[in-house]
Amino acid sequence: MRALLTCFCLLVLLVCISADLLATLKMIHKSPAFHQLPPSEQVLLVELMAEAEADQLHAYVNHIGMDRLIAMMAHLPEHEASLLLKYLNAELQQESHHGN
Repeated sequence: MRALLTCFCLLVLLVCISADLLATLKMIHKSPAFHQLPPSEQVLLVELMAEAEADQLHAYVNHIGMDRLIAMMAHLPEHEASLLLKYLNAELQQESHHGN
């Protein structure tokens, strides 16, 4: 479990730093936490990262709804869900600032 946690922490850190969507998607697909998600939620996570890279996260979250996002995050261990939430929040804030 500790290895999974470490792997996911590194994944989120690398996603935050990465400007290359392909590299980000490759990192996500290598994560054990990713493979523990149901297939529909794996797709959702990949779409979230792609939309964040395209600065379209606000529109995507509005499209899918917060309930679906929360349901996906509920399948992650608490720490990983918290890291993902922080990442998404930072991306949403950055997107808002670029829109002004």
